[in-house]
Amino acid sequence: MKKKIIITILAAVVLLALFFTMTYMNTNKVSLNETKFAKTEFSHEISFTLVESKKKDNLQSFILLIDNRSNNEIMYGEYYMLEMLTGDKWYEVYQPNEWYDLGHILNENCSLEVTILIGGLPSLKKGTYRIIKEISFIEDTGACEKTGYIAANFKIN
Repeated sequence: MKKKIIITILAAVVLLALFFTMTYMNTNKVSLNETKFAKTEFSHEISFTLVESKKKDNLQSFILLIDNRSNNEIMYGEYYMLEMLTGDKWYEVYQPNEWYDLGHILNENCSLEVTILIGGLPSLKKGTYRIIKEISFIEDTGACEKTGYIAANFKIN
């Protein structure tokens, strides 16, 4: 009789341990969302490239170059998104919870460097990444007629 009670208690302990392990593993999974940016536009008129990437302490910095080879001014904001290529699809890795909703103007046939700082980003594993920014072309009328996305692709080895 004592043997049955001990076996029952041990079985219950093993089942509880399995249950808690599975619950813990499922709550700590990172779920990646597939990006809504299937492809980026304007690559023939605007280039967006990574110049430098540094990690210091808990802060990742990216210096990117926007080169506007179009005949229009472009407007871009502070918002960006970091994505990772998995298979043949892009997935969101990071996007800021807060950003300043500022619009910046880049004149036609001009370039400038943009710095993006990300705090608390875990180490990026090997793979192909991109930083997405939304841009708008400012037409002669002053209106933003064409809007789309540019991407700076880079690899982590």
